[in-house]
Amino acid sequence: MEDPAVTVGLAIHFARMSLAQRVPLPPVIIELLARRVEEGDPACVMVAEWLETCGLLQLKSLPRSKRRSG
Repeated sequence: MEDPAVTVGLAIHFARMSLAQRVPLPPVIIELLARRVEEGDPACVMVAEWLETCGLLQLKSLPRSKRRSG
């Protein structure tokens, strides 16, 4: 999947399911999002930070330079 918008959509879709059913995100979704975050896609970084806030993802390995400022 080359389009970051597809990654964002999938991450949000599975996050809603995970939050509703109280189950972890599927590893394939985490991997897909992590790749886009590493590439520096701002929308994917924002979604990853939201998932971290929700307790569905840990961004400890994400360098500070890739995170949104502010």
